[in-house]
Amino acid sequence: MPSMSIHPHDEPDPLALVLVVDSRHHPEGGVAATVQDLCSAAADGLYRTLHSQDPETLRRVREWTDDRIRKIVKHARGKKYREAVESDLPHIVSRIGSAEITVFAPLRPSEYWPGLAHAQVAGLHAERLGTADPAALPVHLNGALAMSTGKLVAQLCHAVQQLDWEYPIETATWAASGRGVRATWDEAYPGAAGLASDVVDAGYTEIPPDSHTAWILEQDLPRG
Repeated sequence: MPSMSIHPHDEPDPLALVLVVDSRHHPEGGVAATVQDLCSAAADGLYRTLHSQDPETLRRVREWTDDRIRKIVKHARGKKYREAVESDLPHIVSRIGSAEITVFAPLRPSEYWPGLAHAQVAGLHAERLGTADPAALPVHLNGALAMSTGKLVAQLCHAVQQLDWEYPIETATWAASGRGVRATWDEAYPGAAGLASDVVDAGYTEIPPDSHTAWILEQDLPRG
């Protein structure tokens, strides 16, 4: 199975799926949402966006997937989060456990309103604490790479999207189950054999080029 390489757009105003994380803090400090819940909320919002029947969302997703796909993970809290997600443009709010993520159908930077433009990209660091449903879909992340929370959420979403392309029936079964995903960290990339999805990053942010960042095993695919 071919791996999926993620490249930035060469154009000055590229389309990107935008995920905005509510990075509210718990009383002791730090982001309240756990990585596990953020990953499940992001995967849920991504899948629902890809399969939305809203005409404007369909148009935007079609244009985006005809080009080089790109995902941007932003974050804000409190009033700034509300300002970042208040828009008439098509979006989906996914709330799972401690996490809330608003997923916008692909946007161009020129379409950003001030609240979204001011939401941060860097600096999202959530704890790997929390438990995931044992029956959730395992998505393996490369633990040898130093990825921020936002980076790993984007890479996990790439893996789920590729799975949807390659195994649409199994992915639909997973989505219908409501089980979410279970992020697991592996010490090393296992090789392409037996992988249902395999994301290779171009290395423009945080990590070296051609790094295998996220993958899903064929043996873990849900069956009808």
